[in-house]
Amino acid sequence: MFASSQGTGSFVESGYLVASAVAPPEVAGRRGGLGGGAVAALAGRLLGTPSLVVEAREAPPDVPWLGRSSLRDVLRDEHYTFVGGTCGSERQPEHARAVRLVARVLAHRTHGRVADLATCRILTQPTPPPESGTPGTPSTGTGAFGLSPAEVDVVGVSPTGAGSVAAAGRVLGAGTIGTPSGGSAFGVVPSEEGVFVARDGWTAVFIDRDGDGRVRAETRGLHRFGLPELVTRAVPYGSMLTAANLLRGLTHRLLTDRLAGRAIPRPSGDGPQHHPFDPDDVLRFWGARPHHPGVTLALHLVPTPTPCALPVCRALEVLPSSSRGDTTWWETRAAPVIQPIVGHR
Repeated sequence: MFASSQGTGSFVESGYLVASAVAPPEVAGRRGGLGGGAVAALAGRLLGTPSLVVEAREAPPDVPWLGRSSLRDVLRDEHYTFVGGTCGSERQPEHARAVRLVARVLAHRTHGRVADLATCRILTQPTPPPESGTPGTPSTGTGAFGLSPAEVDVVGVSPTGAGSVAAAGRVLGAGTIGTPSGGSAFGVVPSEEGVFVARDGWTAVFIDRDGDGRVRAETRGLHRFGLPELVTRAVPYGSMLTAANLLRGLTHRLLTDRLAGRAIPRPSGDGPQHHPFDPDDVLRFWGARPHHPGVTLALHLVPTPTPCALPVCRALEVLPSSSRGDTTWWETRAAPVIQPIVGHR
């Protein structure tokens, strides 16, 4: 499914699974329904080339996370279509946006669902068939044109004795994927035009238990941009959202530096690399105004086995400057400067 080798970040892949009860149209029909704009034009040029393939599958791919309760619906449909392709990391984010546009349009035309194989998330919910002779209408919230792109999925955490985790079970951020544009017999066509921002569903944060009274937070989705995934371990339960926002801020910085052609951290196995973290990057991730100019938080970055199931991934562990699992650091150093920005469904 994912055949590219990331290595130094030269080649990356974007991949989506479209699950629907209706077979998707042929290539000619796909090109005609992509809408207008630069991303749609690029998608039209790439369709049918190795950079953007659309392949029917008899069954969904063997990806362990597809069995998660929030994703099981994709396993009940009759038709599965893989949409993906490889490119040089210097062609991102345009290539990723083109691939996602094709997947979303196919799901839109077949009233299906899109599973993002990089973030382990469902992008869109089924679009109800339009009334006879009436164009469809985009829904809001988490409907056909909406997404909770910064969802913190709390998985595998027992609610027993973990009040903060149980109460926060699903913490969602506001936002949408692209914007609706144009119209057709299938309703308003999905769009990927506009300014690229990380919070528009390109990454996700997952939280799982990590020992007694502790959790770990992990990102998904950075590897499609040639970047390492991020993980922080042994986080106290009460600092779960602080850890999630810390990873969002680092996500913003890594993506911003990569797209601007600046160097990104590449610690070796010789020891931790000191990394000054700007807490305002959390606010920048959300598109909010910075609050703490000049304030930095000392972190260490070390290579770590990747939490991602894909062989192309690599990962960095984010450590407090003191030591892993330092409760005092999370509560007295990180929490006061990392804004507790969350949204709720």
